Amino acid sequence: PDGKLGWANPTFDDSAWPIAKDGQWPLPPLDSNGFIWVRYHIPVRADASGPLAIRSWPADWAGAIVGDIYAGGLLLGLQGRLPPHPEFAPDHWDEIFDLPASAAAPGKTAVLALNAWYPTGSRATLSSASWKISVDDSRILRLAQRADHESSLYANGLDLVLDFGVGLLGIGMLAAWRWTGERDLMVFAGTMIPQALFLLAFNPTTQGMAGASNQVWTVVAVAPLTLFMLALVELNWTVHRLRAPLLKRIGQAGAIAYNLALLTLFFPTSPGAIAHWAKMAILPAELVFQCVIVGVNVWAILTKRTNPLLVLAILANSAAALLLDLHIVPDHIMLGP
Repeated sequence: PDGKLGWANPTFDDSAWPIAKDGQWPLPPLDSNGFIWVRYHIPVRADASGPLAIRSWPADWAGAIVGDIYAGGLLLGLQGRLPPHPEFAPDHWDEIFDLPASAAAPGKTAVLALNAWYPTGSRATLSSASWKISVDDSRILRLAQRADHESSLYANGLDLVLDFGVGLLGIGMLAAWRWTGERDLMVFAGTMIPQALFLLAFNPTTQGMAGASNQVWTVVAVAPLTLFMLALVELNWTVHRLRAPLLKRIGQAGAIAYNLALLTLFFPTSPGAIAHWAKMAILPAELVFQCVIVGVNVWAILTKRTNPLLVLAILANSAAALLLDLHIVPDHIMLGP
């Protein structure tokens, strides 16, 4: 993975390497060290007049990585930090690096190399990935980068406002619970605050604000998600006034098993002995959790006098997740914010 085989050298013969289809390549196997080398052959515009640069950025936030970028055999820059102490740097995932004159020229083909590392969790949950690299005048690339950032902010701005709103509403309910002692307010607050934190952490707009280690990002994701899923079980039992303790424990067990599997996969730098078991446990654990939530709400609609709008609001996320998990709805379709 350190490039000693000369894979970053522009004269290296890569004719025997497989060609990425539609810019996608398979992720390294779960049992591997997670490294992959990708070589790019990019034609440079003949009429490019200004200083040349490359722009390197993720095609998909889900497949974001840490990696080193090479041009003409020279290390241009780092996007995150590679193992043994990997660090994700979303604030540096969309970067522009100036190209030395020896690495590319107008009308020629620039040969670039990416030495990337994918964490264990990504290798367990994704089948393919891609990474965009373009070569052009530095000024043009910076204009395109700015336009993309503005477009992303526009596309994700409403979600960002809604997520902040949910979090503030949850804090307000928590304050009201402290004032009134009404338990229902505490349960609603306990559901809304961790959900808002989880969504804010993974909104593309907020992701680009800071870098952190692989372990920190894992905790940032799993901690609020665990609290949200456990609070959602409690919310359903509170709203519907249920008395089914065994079913409640099954839902809680599904939530805990799901998040333990995520933690097992994403926290370590190298896959542990139980990584394959954790990978196999993710879907069944989530299905158990979602089926409990969907089941009690369908039962409430049919037999209880709970407000149907409230039931549908609680049911929406779990029903959508269940449809996606069972591949009834294609996973590229987004259901809700």
